[in-house]
Amino acid sequence: MGIKYLDWLAGGNGGLFRQPGSRIPHQARQAMRAGLKAIGVISREDDEEFWVGRVNYARGIRSRK
Repeated sequence: MGIKYLDWLAGGNGGLFRQPGSRIPHQARQAMRAGLKAIGVISREDDEEFWVGRVNYARGIRSRK
């Protein structure tokens, strides 16, 4: 799932993925985000957009908490 998160940070769609899957720890997400920022890739700010997918997020769909 880490690869899918990196793809989303760099402009991919994100969204649902095959099971089984678990959430990426906050520290790991921050490290991935910092690594891309260090090489000049500007990423989205809201991680919720990753969990539901960029297109669904734009439509107003949000994850259940």
